[in-house]
Amino acid sequence: MRIDDTIVDIRPQWVPWDKDLCLCLNGNDWQMFQRKSENNKALSIERNVMDYDTEYNIISTRTKKFQSYAKDKNAVARLFFDMMKIKKQKEWMFCSVPGSVQTAILENEKAPVPIYHSLNIQSLQTSTINKESWFYKSFQVPLAWKSKILRLHFEAVDYEADFFLNGNYIGSHVGHFSPAEFEVSKYVKFRDYNEILLRIHPFPEDRSRTARSAIFKNQITDNTPAVCPLGISDDVYLIASDRLYIKDLCIRTKLNKDFSTAEIQFQLSINSEYSLKTEVEYLIRSQQNNQSTHLKKAKVIDYGESELYECIFLTDPQLWWPNGSGPQNIYVADVIIRDSEASILEKYSAKFGIRKLEMDFNEGAKEIPFPWTFVINGKKIYFKGAG
Repeated sequence: MRIDDTIVDIRPQWVPWDKDLCLCLNGNDWQMFQRKSENNKALSIERNVMDYDTEYNIISTRTKKFQSYAKDKNAVARLFFDMMKIKKQKEWMFCSVPGSVQTAILENEKAPVPIYHSLNIQSLQTSTINKESWFYKSFQVPLAWKSKILRLHFEAVDYEADFFLNGNYIGSHVGHFSPAEFEVSKYVKFRDYNEILLRIHPFPEDRSRTARSAIFKNQITDNTPAVCPLGISDDVYLIASDRLYIKDLCIRTKLNKDFSTAEIQFQLSINSEYSLKTEVEYLIRSQQNNQSTHLKKAKVIDYGESELYECIFLTDPQLWWPNGSGPQNIYVADVIIRDSEASILEKYSAKFGIRKLEMDFNEGAKEIPFPWTFVINGKKIYFKGAG
């Protein structure tokens, strides 16, 4: 009995191919604000002017000015922009992105440097747990981009966040390992500063199930301190595109029985402002040697969102192996879209490995938990390690 998983989905990291069409928003000019604890709420322009509950039902204590903001994320964003201007020096702290809430606190000396054995690491944990954090940045956009499609791209945000641009709610995202991207063309200013605002959700209050799920009695582990990072943990870009852009690329690999041929499947998600006649080129090249193959196809890309599917066969593929069992051979896939005049409209690159993963039932094993062995590229491998 064998479980066969020969198809591997690859969600590649986005890499800017044209620096002139990509504005990197990383840097140490971001600012971070933390909402204070429930016993000392401070989300108001003036203390005691206004208060609100955890669902943003705003409660006025002195005036009804903010009553209409209840459950309105755009209004909450505008409120924070006002507070940013009024209490900029007092409530907000400068920080670096990529970074986390914890690194911002340490950079501003709001907590002692965590030393596990002295247990002061808990002071860093308690300074962030059960609090929501807000990140802010202002930036300018080139006037030459006014006619282009503009996307705000976060490579990774840890873990759950709401996104605002110039006081407008543009979307939310959950998950650290997938990027968050939003089309923001209608919100961008070209003759004034633009303002990004992120609300990072606090840690879940109920973590009791995690605590009860351990199989073995807990031991002291210096390499896994109980500090869960929150923040913008990877690059941030504003991306400009002409007429169309590749929204997502998925690569699947499938090997034949004797591993002599690999089928490379491409799935592209495209967003276009027009219906266009294009030429789409798929290029696969090895990072280890000069092995390469490519395919060109004429395609009419429809207006709006559409998907393209293509397949390339690669002979004598160099396989990817786990560490210690063989080399980690890597391929690079480039997808290039050109218009009828051969000008590049969009390019997307991804790195991937080719391997076949199976689970084989151990010979003579009874129906007990986990009587399986990993089989990589037809070879049984006993996995060791992990913490």
